[in-house]
Amino acid sequence: MNEELRHSESHPAPKPTPVKGKRWLSILKFVGLGLAGGIGIALSIFLFLFSQDYFLQQREIWFIFDNGASGGVGHPGQDLEDGILAAIQEYAQFFREKRILLKVFSDNGDPKTAQKLAKEAVENDKVIAVVGHLSSSIMSDVSGLYLDSKLPVIMPVPTNPKFTKDALSANKNFIRMPPTDDIQAQVARDFMFDHHAQRIAVIEDADNSTYSEYLGRKFISEMRRASVQPGGPRIVYVSTVGGSMGKEFIPPVLTDLNVDTVFFAGSTDNALTFVEALLAVRPPGKMPTILMSDGIVDSKFLARLSDVPPELYVTFPLSDETRNGRCAGHFVLSYCPYGYDSVEILKQIVAETAPNVADNLWSKHYYNYTRSDFLNFFNDKLKSERPFELRGYFNKSYRFDKLGDNSSFRFSVWHADPKREFVKG
Repeated sequence: MNEELRHSESHPAPKPTPVKGKRWLSILKFVGLGLAGGIGIALSIFLFLFSQDYFLQQREIWFIFDNGASGGVGHPGQDLEDGILAAIQEYAQFFREKRILLKVFSDNGDPKTAQKLAKEAVENDKVIAVVGHLSSSIMSDVSGLYLDSKLPVIMPVPTNPKFTKDALSANKNFIRMPPTDDIQAQVARDFMFDHHAQRIAVIEDADNSTYSEYLGRKFISEMRRASVQPGGPRIVYVSTVGGSMGKEFIPPVLTDLNVDTVFFAGSTDNALTFVEALLAVRPPGKMPTILMSDGIVDSKFLARLSDVPPELYVTFPLSDETRNGRCAGHFVLSYCPYGYDSVEILKQIVAETAPNVADNLWSKHYYNYTRSDFLNFFNDKLKSERPFELRGYFNKSYRFDKLGDNSSFRFSVWHADPKREFVKG
């Protein structure tokens, strides 16, 4: 074996002593790689959590009402849903950017279903507002659940003042889009004077008592307050009907009491029962003028419209501009505009409650909206002495009083046309 090679194997050369600066450089490189890896992992975790809504939870607004799926064209709930869906489609991008999902539920006009949905909404932290319900009777069944919570509620149809008055003493969490029955009673009173009514019968509806009894009492109060002059209109008969109305009911009212005008405060089924009883009797002489309250006109009523008495009028909580824009295909007594506006005003509330940081992309698009944001806006902006105005479907503004009632709209009166239409009365 080569002598030099044997020597190197038995006596290996000593290792060079490491330079101190290079050792620290190696340590820093190692630490730097570790930190970079850690930051990368942390960023990946953050992005994953962000994508899974851990930091930005998607919020929800629920629309709960009887959508009238089996009712056909003219059902208030179906018309309301048409307006809601049209607005949801139009503003889809806006709500998507705000991470707010709009959900539509039907309670089918059933109190138990309505209570179940209301309870789920109240207990679901994702739900920041509810729009509903369709009738005062159903609203009466569920209002307690909402009043005990701090969930903001927007009513697109119910007109009974009870709900906003109750909310004022609770969590102040209700606002109402249509005018109240206090306004409807005033419009009905003015109608009686304009049509020279002398002897008036008031018919209330036992099957829709929450709505009917209040409106009937309010109308009677308005008439008594206004009828101070001798020979003025008088209320000579008051009755409550429900389920059925016998033919014997009509003649005494029209003949013995000489009633010339009837105010019916109720719902569709009993309104039809009343009309059918009147038509079946066909009393001698002139048929009475009949004013029926809002909400009686639906697909069933429209189907019978050609048979109704010639002097039939109805009230409605909107003006004669209800067939504009997105609701152009609907008939004049349609709740489609209130459906559309329920989304429209929600859009404005969301925009107004966003953080006031114009150039902050995060705040602009990814702010976590809460129930408190909506409630604060309700009470600080909408119910203040100088209320914030929300733009509506008719380029009119919704203005709300301290109760949360719309103070800018009135009821209109419509005359039933034999062609199954309604013309301004």
